[in-house]
Amino acid sequence: ELITYVSETYKKVVVIINSTNIMNLSFLETIPNIGACMMVGPTGTKGATSIPKLLYGDATPSGRLVDTFAYDLYTNPSIIWNTPIWSSTDGSYLDKVAGIYIGYKWYETADAMGMWTAANGYEKGYEGVVQYPFGHGLSYTDFEWTIDDIKVDDVSVNKSAAIKENSKIEFTVTVKNIGEIKGKDVVELYITPPYTKGGIEKAEINLVDFAKTSLLRPGDSETLTLSFKPYDFASYDCYDMNKNGFKGYEVEKGEYVVTFRSDAHTIKEIPNSTLKYIANETIQFENDPVAQK
Repeated sequence: ELITYVSETYKKVVVIINSTNIMNLSFLETIPNIGACMMVGPTGTKGATSIPKLLYGDATPSGRLVDTFAYDLYTNPSIIWNTPIWSSTDGSYLDKVAGIYIGYKWYETADAMGMWTAANGYEKGYEGVVQYPFGHGLSYTDFEWTIDDIKVDDVSVNKSAAIKENSKIEFTVTVKNIGEIKGKDVVELYITPPYTKGGIEKAEINLVDFAKTSLLRPGDSETLTLSFKPYDFASYDCYDMNKNGFKGYEVEKGEYVVTFRSDAHTIKEIPNSTLKYIANETIQFENDPVAQK
């Protein structure tokens, strides 16, 4: 009611979300005259002093959302199935049925499976379900990305290459500020694994690395390096769903597609931005490389 009153009374309205929680922000599209919305999170004792600088354009926003903002929170299985279970023998607990499908991994996987369709009651598709995807963020300026080099095990490759257990996949990307205001940008790198119905559960996309530029003036560029290894996108097959006699982390044989995105749903339009890597054999990690460190 307050925002409606303000929007009817003032010419310029900016909504500031001072919250750490995911909220239903659909009112931003139904209440007229809202010109912008800024997510500031918990500002602490000093953070609020930055808000006027951002609103007046003295500084440029460059943050990214760390969760998915849906129009209806009940499209999220973690919201639907969260009733506490009380047991005199086992104590109390929450039965989380979502498994690995948490946050953006749920929404993007459901989209790939064709869940957000008119037949299921979603007339506008994905765009009618997700208002702001994971990784989303706006700026007062624009950026251009160029893939300079791709290496597998320190050897430059084209769009596809074979990977092994200890392979290192590395990307060199140049980000150029092509706008008229200084700002920062974030490059996000995702991978899509092969999936077999009834086999190991896998999300449609998985964030494997990201990098942020320094403050770039108009016309300035910066080269970023992003990299990952097979263990970074391995699946934990604790139930031996692929029936190969192994329980643990593994990268199944097949084709893995890497994409550069500006958020979890939007592929960046740059040449050679979709890349494929082949695991010719299933890679099994007998020991956890992270735990060993």
